[in-house]
Amino acid sequence: DVFTAPSRGEHPVDFAATYAQSELCQENQTLLETMRRPPEESLSPAGSTSGAMWVQARSRASTPPLDSHVGSPREGRKKKKEEPKFAASDLTQIRELVVKFTLGYWRTPQYNFTRIMLVAVVATLLGSVYYHIDMSTQSGFFSSVAVQFMAFLFLGILNLNQVMPVFASERAVYYRERASNMYAAHWYSLTFSVVEEPYLIVTSFVFVFIFYWMVGLRADWGLFFSWWLIYNLVTSFFTFFGVLLVVLLPDGSTANLVGTAATNIWSMFCGFMIPVNSIPAVWRFLYYFNPITYAVNSALSMQYYCIGAGCPTVSSLNPTTGQLVATDRWIYAKDSMGLHYNERWLYIGILAIAIGVTRSLTFVGLRFVSHLNR
Repeated sequence: DVFTAPSRGEHPVDFAATYAQSELCQENQTLLETMRRPPEESLSPAGSTSGAMWVQARSRASTPPLDSHVGSPREGRKKKKEEPKFAASDLTQIRELVVKFTLGYWRTPQYNFTRIMLVAVVATLLGSVYYHIDMSTQSGFFSSVAVQFMAFLFLGILNLNQVMPVFASERAVYYRERASNMYAAHWYSLTFSVVEEPYLIVTSFVFVFIFYWMVGLRADWGLFFSWWLIYNLVTSFFTFFGVLLVVLLPDGSTANLVGTAATNIWSMFCGFMIPVNSIPAVWRFLYYFNPITYAVNSALSMQYYCIGAGCPTVSSLNPTTGQLVATDRWIYAKDSMGLHYNERWLYIGILAIAIGVTRSLTFVGLRFVSHLNR
């Protein structure tokens, strides 16, 4: 009641006035006056008690401080062992982050299960429109190339746009937890990749399993899994690229704008809309710094490569004679699209390196970039 009643204005006692009239106040005032005077002026006939008190107080006042400045160690003592930056061990941080992201993903069905349903619908739609394309004609061949190009680009953009708002909402929470030193930025980035990747594997497999057989690509399980690998790398790159933009840029709208511009540029300079030999030399670097270039080149090379007798052909119109000429499909694809079969695994490796670079830049952004408005 002593502490709560005054806050309500109900207690009648003025404690400051009561203390000023008490014996304790008088004793403290006498002690202070005694400590201000030299010992010879304060010696009493009964002895030198007050003088001794003065000498003792002065000796305490003249004692040098233990430390020359705040935080410096005392002389003769060893420095204290530096305290760890994070209260939890690395293993505990990883475990807690995996649980955090796993539960977060499971509780966000509008992100994960919606994209699984979308890829199934899109795969069925593309497969029904381009069902078992006849690639023996020039138009059929380019339709086969176009539908594979659309598959890489469309689903990549879908993943890019879906991950941005999800990670943008998570970024504010991360800033608070980073300020509290709850976990290291590299563990945060790594565990996000570990939790995200199973969903990417499932969604890419659902799409490829429906799309691959309906479109009528080569009936070979080795080629099927190779195509799935390439497709999974492309969707992973676009997903992690979207996360990178959210980390580096100030808001989701700016990240969406930059992501749209990047995908438009990549689609234009990947060698499909404009053949690589027709791209001006000053802009040709956009062909090489382009994930869609390596995805399309490696996937088409595996699909159309064939050497020897019995290889399928493509009938095209000879502009000089005006007659149809049958050309081996691989030769036609190589000449018209600039494909390189011997470099297919190199291109797949470049896609994997691009994902690694994107994740590394994301870690740097999580560690050093902040868009908090103070």
